[in-house]
Amino acid sequence: MNGSRSVLLQNGRGDTRRFVLRRCAEVDADAILALQKRVTDALPDNRLYVPTTPEELLESLTLDVCLGAFYGGILSGFTLMVCGRASSRNLGTYLGYDAVRLCRTATYDTCFIAPDCRGWGLQRRFLAER
Repeated sequence: MNGSRSVLLQNGRGDTRRFVLRRCAEVDADAILALQKRVTDALPDNRLYVPTTPEELLESLTLDVCLGAFYGGILSGFTLMVCGRASSRNLGTYLGYDAVRLCRTATYDTCFIAPDCRGWGLQRRFLAER
């Protein structure tokens, strides 16, 4: 995805909401980490979620596909895909893939949506944008 894209999404009740989707950069790191904390704090058992560390996030903001969904100018959803590189974070490493296959493999590393923005199909939209 180059630049940003405005998308109109619909929830199960038929209501619509406009989100702006765009690639994230290092300047977004604090907002991403804050959203991740907000999401994990709202889980009934946050031990079920392995958070992305600040170091992993900074690495991925430079090397991978990191997309944000913004509603009213506020980061409301985020996804990170480790793509096209040999890395311990590429799950193909643990499947015994060779270097060529690793570079053709994407690992859908993380995705989280703000509690008040769930139900709008943002995760499906992120997958379509990859």
